[in-house]
Amino acid sequence: MHSGKLPGELTAEDFQFLKDTKFSFIYGTEDQYLKPGIIEQEKNRLKHLFPENLEIISFKGGHEVKKEIISNFA
Repeated sequence: MHSGKLPGELTAEDFQFLKDTKFSFIYGTEDQYLKPGIIEQEKNRLKHLFPENLEIISFKGGHEVKKEIISNFA
């Protein structure tokens, strides 16, 4: 997931089919849409939803797509 949030109504059970897949949360530390409080809330929620397969990646920047980060997943 890049620079966003998962819908609040989704639960860990909704993602059971991804239990063996790495889930990455990528965000810019200066993203105007993800304020610090929102980032921490989303990190905590994602840790609950993906307790065994979560990777959190941040970069210095705003609400932008970082091709160099995404290309590492190819």
